[in-house]
Amino acid sequence: MNKVITIFMLVILVFGIVFSLGFVLAEGNESPGNEGETTNCQMVEYEGNCYDSGDSFIVEQEDIFYTLKEIIEITNIIGSFCVEENGVTMCTNTASNIDLTINYRCVDNSCPNYEEQVTLLKSEQVKLEFTNIILELKSTNMNLETPTATLEVIGLSGDNDNEGKDDKNNELMDEKITICHIPSRNPSNAHTITVGASALRAHLAQGDYEGECQGEEEETEVKIDEELEIEVEEESGQSTIQIRLSNQERKELRISSKEAKEIARERLRVQNLTRIELKESVHKNVPMVVYHIESEKQGKFLGIFKMGMKVSTEIDAESGEVIETSKPWWAFLVAE
Repeated sequence: MNKVITIFMLVILVFGIVFSLGFVLAEGNESPGNEGETTNCQMVEYEGNCYDSGDSFIVEQEDIFYTLKEIIEITNIIGSFCVEENGVTMCTNTASNIDLTINYRCVDNSCPNYEEQVTLLKSEQVKLEFTNIILELKSTNMNLETPTATLEVIGLSGDNDNEGKDDKNNELMDEKITICHIPSRNPSNAHTITVGASALRAHLAQGDYEGECQGEEEETEVKIDEELEIEVEEESGQSTIQIRLSNQERKELRISSKEAKEIARERLRVQNLTRIELKESVHKNVPMVVYHIESEKQGKFLGIFKMGMKVSTEIDAESGEVIETSKPWWAFLVAE
């Protein structure tokens, strides 16, 4: 009888421990960063801290911060940096800017399909769509091992609590100028936006220009290597393009020239392409069909002297994979 009671008590004890552990783990998972939960932060929440109007906070690339209805990720940080060589300090002349990806923060199973890409330059502000919170990029610091950016919470759109500073900001934001914005990480996605007059100079320094975006004046013609043997095959009512290589192996052309151009623009971070050729190339002793694409990229040598440099990439015409990208050896000295 005593043995039965002992076993029964042990079972109850084990059950109690398991139940308590599960409760603790469940509580531990209820962190402020979960998408479906809200916190007491009325403005911005970052790394467990709340930031209100007038507060600044420092973020690193790939960091994420929250509002009650948005999730904001820092996808890129750009700015000037300095190096010292032989006792001489040399600095680039790159406009400070950051790229943000803004998604809706799911609350009470309400998850609209929303995503916005924003490039924010120094002293430029962005108004968040669902909370009307205004953020401003104050600065970037590229001289650290991990680049950082300083953001300030300006307040809610329409707030007049800080009459001096907010009135000045509202006045600058009211004067809008139409420009063509060319994202630094995706130059093929140039689009027309309006910005405050105070941010115009920074946008122009980054490569944007006043007025609406215009399409490419002349589409770059695709040159096809004369040695390529191209065959069109019909099967089940569908056409495929086959290319016979010098070793008699056949490759299917699955990537169009338009798709190859978009891949090249994103990889090279350029808008205009100067040459496109479909040809046979050998990589790691393997023959393949590639798009060889070239462009002329503008920049400033040592952040001072304007100059252009030739860049190129080769894209597998069958898979769309970027095989290689070529730049001059001195490209690291040129601020784009």
